[in-house]
Amino acid sequence: MRKATLFNIRMSFLKIASIFLLVSSFGISAHAQNDCPPLTVFCQDLHTSFMPDACMVEVWAKDFISKINNPETDLNDFIISFEEDSEVMSRAFQSMFGDSYEVTIWVTSRCDPSLQTRCVVTLDINDNTGDCPTPECPINVNPWCGYAVVTCSAGIPNDNTAAIIDLRENSTAPRGDDWLNPRTPGVDGVPFLRPDAWALENIGMVYGIELKPQTGEIFLAASDIYAFDFQQFVSVGFPPPSCSGPAGPAGIYKSQFNTDPTLITATPIIFTDTINYLEENQVIGGNIIPNSGNTRECDVVTIEELLDRPRTGNGLGNIAYDRFSNHLFVTNLEDGKIYSINSATNTITDVFDPFDAYDHAVDGDGLVDSLNRIWGIQTLTCERPAKVFFARQNEDGNVDNLTNRPKEIWSIQVDDNGRFIGNDGDENLEVTIALGRQLKITDIAFNAMCNRMLVAERGDDHKSRIFEYTLNGSGDWIFNQRIHVGIFDDDAPAQEDGIIRGTSAAGGVSYGAGEFGGVVDSSCDSIIWGTTNCGDLAADPGRCDIYGLQGVSRNGNVVETNSMTDIYIDFDPGFTNDPLNFKSNIGEVEVFNCCCINDEGRNVINTTTSAIGGSVASSFQERLERVNVNISSETMNQTIRTNEEGRFELANLEANKDYMIRPTFSDDIMNGLSTLDLVLIQRHILGLNSFEAADQYIAADINASGSITALDLVELRRIILGQQESFKNNRVWNFVANMPSVDELKSNIAYDSYHNVTNLSSDFMYADFTGVKTGDINGDSQLSLGRSNDRIKLTYRVVENEDGLDKIEFFVSERVELTGFQFSLSGLGTEALTSGYLKLSESNYATNGSDMLVSWNSSNSVQLDPNTVLFSMLLDSKSTGDLNFGSTLSPEIYDSELKKYDLQIVEQKVGEGLDILGVFPNPSTGVFNLEFIIEESQEYEVEVIAHNGVIARKTKHYGNKGVEKLSMSSTNVSELNTGIYVVRVKLKEKTLTEKLIIVD
Repeated sequence: MRKATLFNIRMSFLKIASIFLLVSSFGISAHAQNDCPPLTVFCQDLHTSFMPDACMVEVWAKDFISKINNPETDLNDFIISFEEDSEVMSRAFQSMFGDSYEVTIWVTSRCDPSLQTRCVVTLDINDNTGDCPTPECPINVNPWCGYAVVTCSAGIPNDNTAAIIDLRENSTAPRGDDWLNPRTPGVDGVPFLRPDAWALENIGMVYGIELKPQTGEIFLAASDIYAFDFQQFVSVGFPPPSCSGPAGPAGIYKSQFNTDPTLITATPIIFTDTINYLEENQVIGGNIIPNSGNTRECDVVTIEELLDRPRTGNGLGNIAYDRFSNHLFVTNLEDGKIYSINSATNTITDVFDPFDAYDHAVDGDGLVDSLNRIWGIQTLTCERPAKVFFARQNEDGNVDNLTNRPKEIWSIQVDDNGRFIGNDGDENLEVTIALGRQLKITDIAFNAMCNRMLVAERGDDHKSRIFEYTLNGSGDWIFNQRIHVGIFDDDAPAQEDGIIRGTSAAGGVSYGAGEFGGVVDSSCDSIIWGTTNCGDLAADPGRCDIYGLQGVSRNGNVVETNSMTDIYIDFDPGFTNDPLNFKSNIGEVEVFNCCCINDEGRNVINTTTSAIGGSVASSFQERLERVNVNISSETMNQTIRTNEEGRFELANLEANKDYMIRPTFSDDIMNGLSTLDLVLIQRHILGLNSFEAADQYIAADINASGSITALDLVELRRIILGQQESFKNNRVWNFVANMPSVDELKSNIAYDSYHNVTNLSSDFMYADFTGVKTGDINGDSQLSLGRSNDRIKLTYRVVENEDGLDKIEFFVSERVELTGFQFSLSGLGTEALTSGYLKLSESNYATNGSDMLVSWNSSNSVQLDPNTVLFSMLLDSKSTGDLNFGSTLSPEIYDSELKKYDLQIVEQKVGEGLDILGVFPNPSTGVFNLEFIIEESQEYEVEVIAHNGVIARKTKHYGNKGVEKLSMSSTNVSELNTGIYVVRVKLKEKTLTEKLIIVD
């Protein structure tokens, strides 16, 4: 899409719209007031027409700015962006008839970034053909859509063990705050429904939840999981009581959704008898699941009583529903079997024992052997026959070192009558969960398209995680991303406040729909809801503020900022009557996610949906994380981010529409830029080494002129020397949709920066982009190439000139062939360099107030000998100490093969020219000499070390005080092969090292 021509600018409508001067709490600095021009911005509304091929238009931020300060002001002195903290120069907008957008434009002074202004303007887009349709609401939802059901341990008999939360207006939920009691002005707390029928004394402890979006039915499964997990840890406060309701420790209860909690009942549909009931063969056709779990009355017990009580049975793992057969499927922890239950007749239809080869007698805890223990369960029902997915526990052992066998997720097919297809041995291993630290996965969730799967661990409250997997084209589930829930993540880097975040999952997870403009399911599966044992609010960092629910974007979250970006709901006091704020007590979550296309019972109009996805990688195949990808049509505009694998996906897009996909990425302009890039561009222009890769052409076109000329060199050098802070006519990163060939780019550097999908009729998962960093010719802006650990020394000495001032002379300490170098020096009182062997002009250096920046390159390599003065600096005062590299430019040097080395600066004291180790000739064909200073007569050791750290030769010598010269003859080094070595001389007072290259 080309940039739209902006026309019909309504000059009579010029205005300064909502201008705000943003300064720190300390006010504007004196530097900003005195040296930088004030920000007086004249903003203007815009009127444009749509691009007829895609019903959308690309608008540039700077076009909203009429002028700044005065007509002579150069707009390039300011960052003009759609975003406050990053440079977003353009943005695509949909073009519907009569559409109007309110746009915020940020203007930041390059001279002093603390000077920042914003203006709010209006963009009108005219569909002058009438071809762009207006959106229509496609669906009518049932009253329970958007509500969630959650479970939790209860503290006293009349506390709730299950509750309903109204998540429908989630677009208004405060981010980084408790939605139950928000501090955000104008935001109401999320409503809780607490049916008395769901109190501890009425249904006992429950954990598993399943919902029927077609009818609004709710199923709750009995469990003893809270007491089970509590026994694994030493905690404070009162422990959860352990008891079961009238249906027993493996009972299931059914309720009907109602917005009036007093009208909600809990009807037992599956009851419990002892494990011996199985031996009587009365399971099929009945409504009793055998389980000898705890049957205590629901009263409060002491910690001692709880710890002394045997774990018996532990009830059910979790529960799932199949819409094809209208059956429930539940895992029983005492016998390791899966029960199929007809939800219309409340009778057991079938029983499946997936791992009977591992069946053992029930252990002392009343649980089946760990290799046969099944917890989480869910159905996949996008196509027939349906599949039941179930999670197999890891073998019991140390949860910090699960090496015996990882957790697994298996599946078995079921027919439309709820019967399992096959026997033991017919189950299919879907995922081996090598990730995570806990023994069990207690919940599984699928998205509407059945191509994403969430799994939630439960166990240690601060080491439990949530992961998402995606289904690839081969039918395999592959890891996609980790969802960071709560704080206390032992693998994440510590934050500034000392707190680490990410793995306080409580074992429940569910996809939920996003709401916008009152449409409850405007974006299906756009939110991931997970239960957490320790949520961390941005307003009160470093504390366990939330024991309850955390909502995360379906595109994931960032561990450093999740406390500010996510939705939090505390279960105290909305859930319970008594305070509930200690670990192990939070349970499951399921959302009435009615936007899913496979749900029945909906009045659906034109709801055929598809997904768009793809990947973003550098030209070196390095995946780019956190790239903003904008997907827009005439009816929607949404920006998502690539995940850790560089992938993005947006599901439930309206079919038969045209979509544009375009990535943008904010980055430090200097990332990957160095003088070596100047060398490579110059050699290409001169025809010495023409570019071989297409991305190099795009990266080298600094001024976006369509060709590579000396002007690109000039602008890039100004960037490197800090004389220019942004590209005048280019982005820091460009993204190429379909990379042209080298031959095409030789004549004209042009490419598509977007994918256009016309009349989307099915999933389009190939919107792939190649990211090209402007100016980065050798691709070291990413970690794929890294930096050489080899170093070349830049030696300097300070001498006094005839005027009594200090002059700094620079030379190399070994013979090298160079094509360029760059560095910055801090703390110098100088404004100029004097040429020596190298001819430096004013274009090769600059000062920025604190540093002297130097960048030199040659089209051909130059041989430099030791002690030859390369160039010098004359100081305007006496030298005050050691010379140090500044932080403005990374110190780098490039050899004749264009290999990059770190540059090390060392001082050579006058009269001590051999204070460093001299190795020559270097490279050597087998014989080389060493020269160095010995401060007192002594024995010393010489080592020649290969690149892999192996000592290839070690000899001992005795030297007298003064200059020591040592020849390593051919007999000494006969075993050295061609390659790079390190020569190390160990003296009493110091160790000297130098690089040695052996050639044929």
